[in-house]
Amino acid sequence: RAIGADHPLVQQFWEIFDYLEPDSDEGILNHHRDPSMIAINLPHFEQVCNDRRVSFPPILELKRVLNTSRRHKFLAIIPVNSIIHDRFNRDLRGTSTRKPSIVRCWVFERGGK
Repeated sequence: RAIGADHPLVQQFWEIFDYLEPDSDEGILNHHRDPSMIAINLPHFEQVCNDRRVSFPPILELKRVLNTSRRHKFLAIIPVNSIIHDRFNRDLRGTSTRKPSIVRCWVFERGGK
């Protein structure tokens, strides 16, 4: 069983994701529009963790091991048309600056819990 387990940093990453990402259509971390996929922009992940005072693994170390994820199979690092930024831009008021519609994300195929 230990052989098939994710690296401890990857496990910690997914625990944080599960803690912060609500089970609703209004996610705050998953930029992907397809519910069977997970797209995480690491700078955004870091920002959300900091805003909510959640400690997270060092990003440089996480980048070295995140592509080994087994729980949610890693697919690629690619530009994604962000549903999160789309919601933000649609709800803009006043002098807020629009967020880019395309963000570079680590994309995973959603696996079972």
